[in-house]
This record gives sequence, structure tokens and C-alpha cells, in this order.
Amino acid sequence: MDIKIGLLIKNRITLQDVVSHGRNLHTDDEGSYSGLKALSKDKREMLEGYQNLLYLLQTNPNYLAKLIFAMPQSKTTKFMESVILTLYNYAANQREEYLLLKLFKTALQEEIKDLILKAGSKVDKMMEIVTGNPMVIRMVVTFNRGQKGQSSLRDILQPLVTMVMNDKNLIINTNPVDVYKAWVNQKESETGETSKLPYDVSTEQALKQEEVISKINESAKVLETVTEKFLNAIISSVDKIPFGIRYIAKVLRISLQERFPTNPKKISSSCGHSLPPYRKHQCKELKDTLLCPCICGAGDYYIIRQHPPHLANIVGNLIYYRYMNPAIVAPDAFDIVDISVEKGMTIEQRRNLGSITKVLQTIASGKEFKGESSHLSALNEFVRKSFPKFKEFCIKVCEVDDPEDRFDIDEYSDFVNPTKPIVFMSVSEIIDTHALLVEHIDAVATDHSDPLHELLEDLGDVPGVEDMLGEVQGDPNSPETQQMISNLGKTEISFTLTNKFEIQEDDDQDKKRLFIKTKRLLVDIVRVQSDESVSAILDTKATPEQEALHDELLQVRLDLNTSQDTTLLARSQSSVEDTNLPIESKKEKVKKNLPVLEEAEMVSSKDGYQAIVNAIAQDIKNQRRYRQRRKQDIMKMKKTLNGLETKSKFYGEQTDYYSTYIKTCLENLAAKRHSKAKESKGKNGVKYNAAKLHEKGVILEIEGLKSPSDFKNVMFEINPSDKAGVFIVAAKFLGVRMDSVDLVFQDLLQLQYEGIAVTTMFGRAKINVNLLIYFKQEILREMKVLLPGSQIAKFRAISFHSDDHQWLDMRKSKLIMNSQNRKNSSLHPDPV
Repeated sequence: MDIKIGLLIKNRITLQDVVSHGRNLHTDDEGSYSGLKALSKDKREMLEGYQNLLYLLQTNPNYLAKLIFAMPQSKTTKFMESVILTLYNYAANQREEYLLLKLFKTALQEEIKDLILKAGSKVDKMMEIVTGNPMVIRMVVTFNRGQKGQSSLRDILQPLVTMVMNDKNLIINTNPVDVYKAWVNQKESETGETSKLPYDVSTEQALKQEEVISKINESAKVLETVTEKFLNAIISSVDKIPFGIRYIAKVLRISLQERFPTNPKKISSSCGHSLPPYRKHQCKELKDTLLCPCICGAGDYYIIRQHPPHLANIVGNLIYYRYMNPAIVAPDAFDIVDISVEKGMTIEQRRNLGSITKVLQTIASGKEFKGESSHLSALNEFVRKSFPKFKEFCIKVCEVDDPEDRFDIDEYSDFVNPTKPIVFMSVSEIIDTHALLVEHIDAVATDHSDPLHELLEDLGDVPGVEDMLGEVQGDPNSPETQQMISNLGKTEISFTLTNKFEIQEDDDQDKKRLFIKTKRLLVDIVRVQSDESVSAILDTKATPEQEALHDELLQVRLDLNTSQDTTLLARSQSSVEDTNLPIESKKEKVKKNLPVLEEAEMVSSKDGYQAIVNAIAQDIKNQRRYRQRRKQDIMKMKKTLNGLETKSKFYGEQTDYYSTYIKTCLENLAAKRHSKAKESKGKNGVKYNAAKLHEKGVILEIEGLKSPSDFKNVMFEINPSDKAGVFIVAAKFLGVRMDSVDLVFQDLLQLQYEGIAVTTMFGRAKINVNLLIYFKQEILREMKVLLPGSQIAKFRAISFHSDDHQWLDMRKSKLIMNSQNRKNSSLHPDPV
């Protein structure tokens, strides 16, 4: 609909451009209307192709997560800092923040997997994350220290840093050589004599002086007091830390737990049975503990995971060392405190803050001062006492909801939202992203049936700047033209993101659905037939009494479902059909499903398919909890349904508005035409000789007419019809009426939009579409319905794009006002 409106307006303001276009039909020059926003079919398809591609990249984090590790490292940093953050609008709203966190999570898991493959021993692999500089961690910290999390960092650290900087009496110096030199200088100043001690000494020589050790211990006491204030403030600031970095810390912790598992250790059991085999999908995560169902179905096991001791250190390294530490060391650089450039920070202030961060870093690492730092061993007791507090702080930092729960967003949210997401990206960013995807497509999407392959095939070859914005005049090899093209590459284009595909479900969802379906069938079976194991039940034929009991239970269920409110959400048709099967048919279904589930490692025939029995026992035990969760899910689905209905109503209203607008414009043309026709004494139609139209290029050829003189025998008579925007064209040969057709103006505009330059009329005449549209103006002039010059000037001031709805809303308001005036006066609204 918006394309139709755009074509109507474009036709009114670019008549001269149509002539120019018609004269250059066989050239590649399309002028200023060849850009990505041009109203032509190929450009529209390119625009929609990129909108579909950007939506897929934005909502499916696997593609970009693999791409940033497939491309050369020299391009990675720039790509992440420009293209990726631009694609997610710098997390400007909840949707973009949710999707960006999903990308960070996927990319971090990919990077951890890559580090594990490259490193040596298990300890080396984990410490690589601490001592190295993981790209995703660096990106997460930089993003959360930027504008998004700057206020949080400032709230946490500003009072502490300001306290240290404003305390003029605070002097913390724990460097043995500096303390030694200051002591020698002080001694010489007090005695007025040159010291007999050497001035330049090593650390070991300086520490041989008792006075130096005494002064260092005094500074250590002051340092401990100040550091404790910093530590307490940081520990109590959990809620002030940005959600994004807390969630990534949680992802880092869980990913390392999964990558470096150790044998679980049972610490308690509520039923007294021994520890059975368990699988991850049966257990619930509770901090460092797993809650797993017992084989009897009546009790639970609490299993603690023995993770490497470095795990807390790694999380602390992310939260403190990478996020907070640089802001404490250089508060002026991170806008923690307001200091003028002229004033700056003193050496003493920087040294005091540096000493504090050194102790905090030691606490975060869980180590003590020894070796080269042994002169600070007086602080080791404080470090040992503080590390458990800091470890507990790291655990609390990781205790956050998943983004789905925090932002209340799922895979259906975009279908409910009536406003489509919009991103602004430069032309060069689009081209670079397209080129990188094409270059690394085998690493990003190995399956050739992947949707990404289809979208890249739709887009074709990687375009250039001129392909997206139009050709640049001048010598393409000249430096000036190249510079102009480079500058045009910085031009930003708005993309309204759209999804070309249905929601994709992964294999895990299908397997879980099959597990639930099999479990339901097995419940129906064991209600009427019991035995020692699942296999024994499935292999034993049911007795007639058991079959009768099964049929009776099915009838009770059917009666219950019939009596319930039909407006409630119904189960899927396949599930209903399975539950209505006879008992032996259900057994066959279960036998067919169990091997599939065993291949997916969800059940095992070795333990008699005990996993599915345990799941049934858990369902019985947790019925109340499941009912509550089901009510929440139903409420959420109803909310989604209401959102879809609202969106459908919104689109319906938009369609009605646009249809009314087009209809009114065409009616205005017809009304003006009839008014002018009365003034011109009933002159309604015009006649044109085919020879004249052939000379103007409107008619290219007529079947059966060879020489130009034959065209003089053909006459075309054009008359207005009762329907707005439709003309009746009658053809006469030697004065005899041969045929007539309806010429629909919007159909001509659609042909022009699709790039069709030639069409047929009467089945025999070939017509130049572009020149016929232009020739329409002369026809209207002959009919005395030419628009006033002021109206044409008005439309020349309008720049219309297919996604520009503000102008449409303005026209819509004016349309309503004109309709009201039309009822009260003889004046008609201005035609388009």
C-alpha cells in the first residue's frame, strides 16, 4: 500500500525525470533515483533483503558469534565496536539489550571453547582467561564502562576516590626504595649533614634498614584501613553493578563449571537410598548444588560440584580487575571525579590509589603477599580474612535472572509489537558485513539449508557504494571521485527489520516434546497395568479387564474435556489423538519413541528406562507447582494473543487509512475533471492519431502495420470512465471501431515500479510504459484537468520514502478536514 502511495506522489513530482528516464532506457544511468530507497523493484528487493539479513543476524546470535572468531583478528575489534554495537542500537532499549546480551553469551561460550582447544593442562586453560585478554570479556567490560554503565561505576567509586583525594594527610608509600630515599632526605634535612648511606640502592638493600621496614608497616596499617572501606563499599554495591556485566559473569561461571566438571559428591539424601545415575536434564541448579530426583521418586539428592578453586578468582577478575580497577587507578580518565585539565591529579593521589588497588587485586586473586612483595606480608592476615567476603560477593554478583525473565521477552515478542525495530547503519558497514559473511559463510553456517544461505543468495554479489546510493558523476579513477565515494560510504541508512522466516525450533525442543509425549502415553499405560519394569509392561499384552479399565478412564477424560470451557487453550491435535488410542497402540508408540530418546541420551535401556519413571514420579510430586506454572504460562500466552490482536487491528486501521487516502486522491482527480469538463462545454474525451503517438515514442509498434503511413489509419479515442483513475481507450481503423480497453493508471505505475518498460495493449500494440505515464499529463491538459502550478510546487517539496509514515499521518488529517468541508460547501479537496 505504501508503495502505491509513493508511486502516485513520485509521478506527480518527477514528470521531467520520467522523460529523461525514457530517453535512456537502454543505459545504466538511473540518475538520483537509483539509490537503495528508490521506488524500483530491484532496489526495493535489495532493501528488503538487507532488512531480512540484519533481522536474522540480530535475533540469532550464533552467526555473529562464529563470524567474529572466523575473521582475522585485525578486523575483529573494529567490527565488534562499530558494526555489532550499531546493529543493536547500543542497547538503547530493552529489546536491543536483551539481544546484545544473548550475543555476548554465545560469543563468550564460543571463545571459552576456543581457549580450551588451544591451551594445555586444565589449570592452564582456566588461567588463560585470567592472564590473557579474552576478546568478548574486553568487549563486555568496555561496553558496560561506557555510557550505559558509567553512572553505576561513578555511584560506586566516586565517594571512595573523592575521600582519598581530599585527604591531604593521607600518604601511603609501600615502595621500599622510595621510602628509603625519603627517609635519607628527611634525615639530611633534620641534621644538616650529608648522609653516609648510599642514595641509590636496590629493594633488598633498602629493606635492610629497620627504619624503612617500620615506615612501610605504618603505611600498611593505614592502607589496610582505607582498603577495608573500599572493600566494604564494593561488596555492598551488588545491586548497583549493571545487569549486563552481572549476567555475563553468571554465564562465565556456568560455562566454566560445565567445561571443567569433576566427580559429584553426595552430601545428603532425604530418603536414605544410594546415589543413582543421574542426567543433567533431570536436575535443578541451586548455586553450587544440584537437586536430583531419587530412583524411588520419593526423595531428592543434594549433590555438590567440586569445581576448581580458580573459578571464584576468574569471576572476581572480571568484576573487579577488569571493570573497577582501572577506574580506581585513573579516576580522571573514566570520569569518576571531576578534575580540570589544568589541575590534574598529584603524584601522591595516584600513588595512594595505586596502593589501594594493589591490595584489592591481591584479595580478588585469593593470593598473599610474598616474593617481591614480601615486605607487605603484614597485610596477609587482612587478605586472608577478606577473601571469603570477596568470594561471597562474586557469588552474589552471579545471582541474577536470565534476560528472558528480567525483560519479559521471548521469541514471540517481535510478533506482538506493532512497531518494527529500526536500525541505522552506514553503507560501508553494510557492505563490510555482507562481504565478511560471504567470505566466511562455511564457518558461520555449515548447513547449506541454513536460512543465512538463502538470504545471501537473494542479495547476490556484494554491492559497492554506488550500487546502494546511486552513481557518482566524474571519472571513477580520479582521486576526487574516490574520495567522494569514500565519504558517501559513511552515509547512514535506516533499515526497518523484518523476519522472512517462521520461528525456528531447534532439535532439543523436538526431543523434549517427544519425551513429554512418551511420558504421557506411559502414564496412561501404568494406570491400568503394572510390572517390574517399563520393558516388562510394554512386552506384556493387556488383559481384557485392563483394556476395559483403560477405555473407561479415556471416557472419563473425554467427558471432562467436553464439560470444560471451550475458550481455554486446547492441546495439539496430535497429542489428543495419541491419548485416545487403545492401550496396545499406545505401547507401540512408546516402543517406537524410546530408541529415539535413548539416542538423544535422555533415557537408557540399561537401567530399564528409569529416567522416564523418575520424571513421572517428579511430576506427581510437583503437581501443585506445575499447575501454578501452567497458570502463569496461560496468562502469558493470553497476553501475547491480546498483543497480536492489537497489532492486527493496528495494521487493519493503517490499511484502511491508506486505502481511503488513495481512493480520495483518485476521486479528487475525477471531481476536478468533471468540473473542468462542464466549463469546457462537455468536452470529455480526446483523440490521438497512432502516427503521432508513434512519433512521440509512446507506441513502439502495432502488429500488422509495417510502414509509418499505415499508422495514420489508426485513431485512439481516450475517454474518462466513472471509476477514478481509469480511462477508456478505444481503437478505430479507418473510422471503424475495432476494440476498447480500460487503462488503469495504478497498473501503469506498478509496471514502472517493477522495471517493465514495454507492455501490450489490445493484444497487438506495444506501448512504452514510461512515456505513456508522462503522456498522461498531456491527456489531462486536453481534458482541461491540469493541476494548478501551486499544487505541483507543493508536491515538489515532498520527499517520500516507503517507511515515512509521518507525512501520511499529516495527509490523513488533512483528508479528514477536507471531507468535512466537502459536505458543507461546493469546494472539493485539492487533487493529488
